Amino acid sequence: MIKGGIFQSQREDHYLCRKFRKKMLHRCVQTGLILVFLLFHLTGRTQGRQPTDSGSTMTSCRSAYLVPPGYHSYEEIIALADSLAEHFPSICRKVQYGTSIEGRELVALKISDNPEINETEPEVIFDGGCHGDEIGGAENLIRFARDLCLGYGADTLITGLIDSREIWLYLMVNPDGRVHMSRFNASMVDLNRDYGFMDDLSGGSTGPYSQPETKALRNCILDHCFSVYISYHSGMQQAAYPWAYRKESAPDMPNFWTLSKNYAETSLYSYLEYGQSYTIMYQTNGMSVDFAYGTAGLCCFTLELSVDKRPSDPLQYYALNYPAMLEIIRQSGWGVEGVVTDSVTGAPVEASVYVDYFYPAYNDPGNGDFHKYLIPGHHTLKVTANGYKTREGIAFTVPGQGAAIVNISLTPDSGWYARRVLSCYFPEDKPVDECYTPGALGSPDNIFYSLGNGGWIILDMGDTIPDMEGDDLAVYQAGSQPEGYRCYASTSMDGPWTLLGEGSGNAAFDLNVSGSARYIKITDDGDNSSSGADAGFDLDAVKDLTPHLTSVSSAPSDRPHPAGNMISIYPNPGTGQFTVHYNDPSDARFSVSDLTGRTLVTMQLTGPGALLDLSSFPDGVYFYRSEAGRTTETGMILKMH
Repeated sequence: MIKGGIFQSQREDHYLCRKFRKKMLHRCVQTGLILVFLLFHLTGRTQGRQPTDSGSTMTSCRSAYLVPPGYHSYEEIIALADSLAEHFPSICRKVQYGTSIEGRELVALKISDNPEINETEPEVIFDGGCHGDEIGGAENLIRFARDLCLGYGADTLITGLIDSREIWLYLMVNPDGRVHMSRFNASMVDLNRDYGFMDDLSGGSTGPYSQPETKALRNCILDHCFSVYISYHSGMQQAAYPWAYRKESAPDMPNFWTLSKNYAETSLYSYLEYGQSYTIMYQTNGMSVDFAYGTAGLCCFTLELSVDKRPSDPLQYYALNYPAMLEIIRQSGWGVEGVVTDSVTGAPVEASVYVDYFYPAYNDPGNGDFHKYLIPGHHTLKVTANGYKTREGIAFTVPGQGAAIVNISLTPDSGWYARRVLSCYFPEDKPVDECYTPGALGSPDNIFYSLGNGGWIILDMGDTIPDMEGDDLAVYQAGSQPEGYRCYASTSMDGPWTLLGEGSGNAAFDLNVSGSARYIKITDDGDNSSSGADAGFDLDAVKDLTPHLTSVSSAPSDRPHPAGNMISIYPNPGTGQFTVHYNDPSDARFSVSDLTGRTLVTMQLTGPGALLDLSSFPDGVYFYRSEAGRTTETGMILKMH
């Protein structure tokens, strides 16, 4: 019943009364949002809706797979996501990242004040349903999505968060498992053993990101510059941060500990344990939080909602977590933030951001903004970017609440190196090996990553390396004693991989065997001792030897167009009339913005060619963004006379 603006359970001694303003209810009726989703007893059962029709989807699903009352089926969650996106288009956008093995949607809701625009705001992501029989995560997220949408304009805190953050709710990582009430996906793979960082082929995994569901979440995370990531599970009641694969503490442990502590203390649990996953749970390879931290530098943890994987009262656990979810969104903007730009043109620069000894964060290549969650105190910043001089030794102080703002201007220079670790495996992990994978990134500096005896690593070079005359890339080893390895190349981070050759110590390789490539895989030859420190090949750097155009100049680039890109624009530079060539069979959203981020032009690309007219705008640098399905591409346009 509604009493004094509060929706109350018949059980006054229950955990919480769910606040529900009459104004929000009125908005719900006005917008036509699915109303039955809103009226719940705190016992988790719906008011005014009992599944009595044995032929209904909801009833048949629950009877077949024993979904407790009060939870929503896969079909209902997708329908509700569609409803929110339809009725709240100014703050809610549904994004699909592909389909599961059995064809179910892999979707996220982006909730922000301008959901169609990539702004320079902190981004935070929550996911649920990695294990299909742990049904509380997906339930929490769809309820949270509803409350955020209904609270916008009615609740000051919610409105402020939506106006200042980009909130991503990845609803169900494993929808097939959710329907079949199984831990595994339809291929009987445990998806939380399938992520590529320190992948050991456990849980049925056949290789790094071997399943469409893990590829989809991976792509979502790599396509954005999230600062915070929380993955909801059930079966325990705790917050578990990286590492899961090894006992030694991760470099970012102080940040992990602080954020998980803040979640625990702002939740309504009487006690919520938090600590390193390896210690408070068990040793596990291929987990999503290790991947998110190891490849993208996110502050993250697994949140185990309840000991029971399918508790009878979903609203109890939603109420326990709701205030902490809001608080984590608020704190996702704490730490350090800034924009990295070209000192000549002022254009955004794709960069890697290193703070102290922590793992690197990555900025948004379209806007240049970066965000990294940090504990308060004094820190030092280093920023690297391919084609630019490194800036380092930049001191700043993080306040007790909020973020230090550090904008970085980089000077164009030569040099193009591997910029991100995508996946790796170190056999027989031992404490004497630091396993510092970022040591393989950037220019040779004698900070290296030892692959382990028979281990391997996959690196993203940040751009396609064209096959040109002579050698196209070089591999650098740390130390004076040459060690053996094999070098592979591919146009996809998932392969297939073409062997370029074997090397010992420093060596150069020609892409004439594989053709152009963006991704490089280095595998230790297995001839080294597995005992002692720094086992295996000591990888210091991988360098692209081909020429690059970094700064915008009056001459068009003669660098080959990267294979697989959707968009090419010509002439570029141009005087006002540009042709947009679209190399993809599906439709794409295309937009152009200025240096302030203001959108100037939007259009739908449906064919191979389109005219872009910037004649009415002043000369200068503009940025385009195209989106087709889960693929996003950004670039620069120079208008000049």
